Amino acid sequence: MGVKFFGAFLIERGVITPEQLFEALEEQKRVNLKLGEHAIRLGYLTPEQVEEIRKLQKREELRFGEAAVRLGYLTPEQVEQLIRIQKSSHKLLGDILVEKGFITKEVLARELKIFESEQRAYMTEMVYLPEGVKNRDFINIVVDLGKKFLLRTVDINTKFGDFTFEEYVKRGDYDVQVDIAGDVKMKVIFSPPQKLPELLVREYGIPDSPELRKDAVNEFMNVIMGNAVAKMERLGKRISISVPKEPDISSKCLKYNLVSPDDTYTFYFLEL
Repeated sequence: MGVKFFGAFLIERGVITPEQLFEALEEQKRVNLKLGEHAIRLGYLTPEQVEEIRKLQKREELRFGEAAVRLGYLTPEQVEQLIRIQKSSHKLLGDILVEKGFITKEVLARELKIFESEQRAYMTEMVYLPEGVKNRDFINIVVDLGKKFLLRTVDINTKFGDFTFEEYVKRGDYDVQVDIAGDVKMKVIFSPPQKLPELLVREYGIPDSPELRKDAVNEFMNVIMGNAVAKMERLGKRISISVPKEPDISSKCLKYNLVSPDDTYTFYFLEL
């Protein structure tokens, strides 16, 4: 079955067309403002301050409000107010489909019930791994951080997918490996789709070239692993990481996918 998004699920079942989904997603993007957009609209922040907050979020695992408070741009009370406003104005995809007349409320209720039944195993905020995996905490942290930084850096929403045990196969020119030493001994490979490097150079504000796209993926991996090290230190573990490099393994690994509506972002973990 595999992980699915609700819109793609409705298309597969013939409930809506791709064109209707696109129109509904565009409307959802228009009405569901981000916290920074609400803050600008209310005069709490300038666009330049929002950009500074986003830059901090690209380096550290911080929610927008946490980053804004750290930089002194918002008070905790203002953050709470913005969150309330955001929640009260948020529209779900299904509700927009109903508003546009693409489906009825009865069809929405029926399809949601089927979707949730089929996707229950994937509706989780935690990465599930079997008991036999030695460094489960570290793997959980890395995959979770990958999910968060994809969203905060390049606005790509993903879901936790399936894990398998299989040999690593190079996906493209931008696969990158980091070696872990200390209390955790492991090799970690991040294998992104070809479109991610292009998005990263744009977000990092660097010139675009094949070499700099590779550097951008390396930096993205550095951010993930650096924050993973900090989290492990808070758990009392001491680990060190190598600089990102070309993958050098061909052994069977734990493969874990993060799934977006149109791509897969894969991590491989080889325990040593």
